[in-house]
Amino acid sequence: MSVSVCDTVMGDEGALYVAPEIVPLYRNILRFVDVVTPNQFEAELLSEMKINSLKDACTAASKLHNLGAPNVIITTLCVPLVDVPKDIHLESSSDQSLYCFTSQTLPDGSIEQCLIAFPTYPGYFTGTGDLFSSLVVARLQESINASVIPSLSDAAYRVVCSVNAITKNTWLHQQRKIENLQDIKSKPDAAKITKQCELQLIKGKKEIEYPERVGLGIIKKTRIFQP
Repeated sequence: MSVSVCDTVMGDEGALYVAPEIVPLYRNILRFVDVVTPNQFEAELLSEMKINSLKDACTAASKLHNLGAPNVIITTLCVPLVDVPKDIHLESSSDQSLYCFTSQTLPDGSIEQCLIAFPTYPGYFTGTGDLFSSLVVARLQESINASVIPSLSDAAYRVVCSVNAITKNTWLHQQRKIENLQDIKSKPDAAKITKQCELQLIKGKKEIEYPERVGLGIIKKTRIFQP
């Protein structure tokens, strides 16, 4: 048995990258995949609703389940801090913080939804979405190979640990290599600067192999809903 993941690359920050006609095609694809990994804007497009609160995120994920996807990961979610359980607040937590949200249909038909908090780093990074989706495949496949029922939230937690650690290492690399850090507040124009924004994947081998170790005490997860 293998895992199929659909990374719905359609847009971000309120803007589409693709023609609007692509959106309903992705909705149809959801019934054929094991996991869908939209960002918040893409989750809004797929569910046909705005996400302004944690309750909205839960509802939107349920709509994606109804479209056929048993596992949903909203990779980057921004909700008011008042909605976020205090046990996963970080020192840097604010209304602008980002979270990873998971929603899994369990074998008994119930739904488990979890929220993962992680620190962020200022700058421009290329490839985080691709890295995230590929590691989701790897982490879930490991559970299947071990004949264990996959826990989406546990897999996502390990993925966030890896991606966040590699992002931090890339950010530190940028501090050393880029003279004017204002150049990476958004997508840089110069190819030389863009190259310095590429993720430090080769140097991140241990962060990929031992995700829990690098995320210990930094990445926090909590269950928010299980009917």
